[in-house]
Amino acid sequence: MNSLTLRPTRNRVGNRGLRTHRRAERPRLNLLPIDIEGHWRGSINAPGDKVPRGSGDYGQTTVMMENANDEVTSGTPDYTTNANAGHADKAKDYDLVKIVLTWPKDAKIPGTLSLTGTGMQVDGSQAVSSSSVTESGPSHIKFYDDQGNALDAGDFVINPSSPDGSYLDRIVTSGSCVLFIEGASKFGYEGSRVNSKGTYTDSHDTPNGGYYLGGAVLKFGFASTSGTTTQRLLVYRGGFLQYNQAKNQPGSIATFELWDGKGRIDNTNGGLGKEFQKDVFDPGHRVGGPWNARSGKDKEGQLNPPLKGHDYNISADQNGGKDPMGHLPPGWWLLGPLRTDYKSGSHLLNWTDENGIVRQGLYCRWDQDEAAPNGQYTNPYQYNPQNARDQGIGAPTVTNFKFDLNEISPTNAYGRSAFQVHPDGRRDGTAGCIGIQGVSDCKRAQFLLNSYHALKVKCVMTN
Repeated sequence: MNSLTLRPTRNRVGNRGLRTHRRAERPRLNLLPIDIEGHWRGSINAPGDKVPRGSGDYGQTTVMMENANDEVTSGTPDYTTNANAGHADKAKDYDLVKIVLTWPKDAKIPGTLSLTGTGMQVDGSQAVSSSSVTESGPSHIKFYDDQGNALDAGDFVINPSSPDGSYLDRIVTSGSCVLFIEGASKFGYEGSRVNSKGTYTDSHDTPNGGYYLGGAVLKFGFASTSGTTTQRLLVYRGGFLQYNQAKNQPGSIATFELWDGKGRIDNTNGGLGKEFQKDVFDPGHRVGGPWNARSGKDKEGQLNPPLKGHDYNISADQNGGKDPMGHLPPGWWLLGPLRTDYKSGSHLLNWTDENGIVRQGLYCRWDQDEAAPNGQYTNPYQYNPQNARDQGIGAPTVTNFKFDLNEISPTNAYGRSAFQVHPDGRRDGTAGCIGIQGVSDCKRAQFLLNSYHALKVKCVMTN
């Protein structure tokens, strides 16, 4: 905790006797404590616990994800929705981080008290210090008061000796000020770009293998004619997905989860079967899932001719150029944005055969598949509008989506490509993509994956 001290009055004896020099207006260190503390993510009504103070001297830390205003029912981030642009939902917005600023109560000292922020990148392989943190660009953080009302930069600059009605003014009379922050679009992902595949590349991984964590630095400081004092809060960008695949069992039921930690910090690839010789990552807390999923096939599938499951290192040139059926290779992957460009005639979406029967696409799940027995169609994965039972149930209620997966060095894709996350249409496995099984799991996963920008995916083998 940094602080300010008032230099005491000095008495000097000169040729003219005792002289008094009053220098109380020149603050020095150690009497006026100033601090900024962060909490774990939560809502305004139920904020997370305070983050324990670390041993480093560069700043306290917390972890924050990008924000979707209402994680329960709405998939539209509030930083893009006009109806919610100036307000955060106090009960349903679970990605808000509570911040507490402290200042000596009733200390009305001339100067400037301010809260500012910048973007940051942190070298994850180094101890956190001034040399490992690079500050650049905007913070991509939005601020709210304790009622969820949006705040701007003008609310966080005051002169303690002459309050002007700003939100920060309350810190002078009460000694503290509570606010909430959320990550706006591309928080912690400054400089992300699009690669040749049309998906986001990982701007925090340099070509020579460096690993960087993104986020923002918040600075709470006081400046006067006698100097400055500053406290920092390092707000890391969190959020990653983990796919837990049983070893040598393509197509088996696996679990897919969303976590709110920093995610990948460092890892090495030791070759086939040794991909995770070194894996340093920060998990945080599980905030989504587990969702049941399959990757690859464990039995003869729907391709013609059908293929049996293979290990994850098989290339697309094998099996006569047919799609490989092994599961997603282990390592770290980057999730691209939601795609809607389904190829015509690919049978990925619903399609109607020559008899007028609507058939379920490979990237779709229907609510009717898991309805009570009297709510299911006569034949699984088929809707026949000429059939009285089917007609009584009505047309399919469809969930469909796809997100690309691109490997992050040093992950080895073994010559394979076109990996995605999508619903497993008939719950019989995939050609290597992560196919989510249940209808409710598909809906929840689609909502969360579309709510956060450029999540990393960790595919790990389990015994």
